[in-house]
Amino acid sequence: MKFFNFLGKKKRNIKSDLIVKLAYGSAVSSFMPLVNKFPELSVIPDSGLLEDFDILVTNASIGIILLQVSNYFNPKETIQYISEINKSAHDWNSAATSQISDYGNLIVELTKSGEINGREEFSEVTGRWVLYELFESNPHNIELVPIVDSPVITKILGTIITDAFSNFWTNYEFR
Repeated sequence: MKFFNFLGKKKRNIKSDLIVKLAYGSAVSSFMPLVNKFPELSVIPDSGLLEDFDILVTNASIGIILLQVSNYFNPKETIQYISEINKSAHDWNSAATSQISDYGNLIVELTKSGEINGREEFSEVTGRWVLYELFESNPHNIELVPIVDSPVITKILGTIITDAFSNFWTNYEFR
């Protein structure tokens, strides 16, 4: 009876599943160029944390997409799109909604407090959030400490993420 499951599903107005896949694909494809530039990042797959890293990068990417929704859509559409994207993210990974929310709240808080004044700070905070969350979920792995504490690595990682998704709604048509 699985064939008929689609009959009970509500049709989404945007391609939220595609947004999650796009964010995940970007996350997965960003790792090797980072390792080529920073060989010390090989500790991530060596520690069995590559999947966790990919999930965190994906969730930061989705967070960036969600932070922009209200700039492009009316309030009703904004709520609907945020809900649909969060649902797709949760369907992809059950921790996604919580992580996306934590990331978004951090960005909003730091922007309001003036700690994020532009793209450079935004990128650095994004990269630091990914690496800090990776370490926080694996505090026994002290090999991650120099990576988390590296402003160069956090900034470049964050820049990769923010460059890919900062203009998401102007670059893609998902309505």
